[in-house]
Amino acid sequence: MALVQGYERGAPRWGPTELAVLQAALSDPASHVWLFSSSEGVGHLATLAPGRDWHRSRAWVTHPRIAQAVQSLGFGSVDLIEVGVDAVRRAVAEGASIQSSSNGES
Repeated sequence: MALVQGYERGAPRWGPTELAVLQAALSDPASHVWLFSSSEGVGHLATLAPGRDWHRSRAWVTHPRIAQAVQSLGFGSVDLIEVGVDAVRRAVAEGASIQSSSNGES
């Protein structure tokens, strides 16, 4: 599994490895899932990959506001999951949409 940083305070700096993963995710969106834990990270992706077609891409998000940002970017599938490593493990294991109860954020 390849991991690409998409969030830090300030825009991340992607090198050749991260750009190759981006291209792979865009070329074969069915085998990739984007995980967002902040709307700021979604904004960074839009800046780092302007004009990309996300309609076949899938994202897991940890809050309804993040889901709105991802949908605005054009992702075709957006699933709300709970916060934390265990929630991601469950999402990977189940390979299906996971709907979350409130994660405590307002």
